[in-house]
Amino acid sequence: VDFVRENIEAVATPYGRFANIYYVIDGSKLIFRSDKLAEFSFRLTGRRHDWREWPTKAKNQTEVPSFIIE
Repeated sequence: VDFVRENIEAVATPYGRFANIYYVIDGSKLIFRSDKLAEFSFRLTGRRHDWREWPTKAKNQTEVPSFIIE
């Protein structure tokens, strides 16, 4: 992942009770903070380091797909 603020999205969900959870990025670290002690799960998404080379829409629209879901 291209690990910079603009390319990272983290969603945290506290378990068992409500807690305000947020995160900060410090260099190569993702640091979660909360207003109280909390057990939580998180989902991290981000752009690949080479995302500019892999657009969502294929550059060559006549190319035969290599993977088809039916």
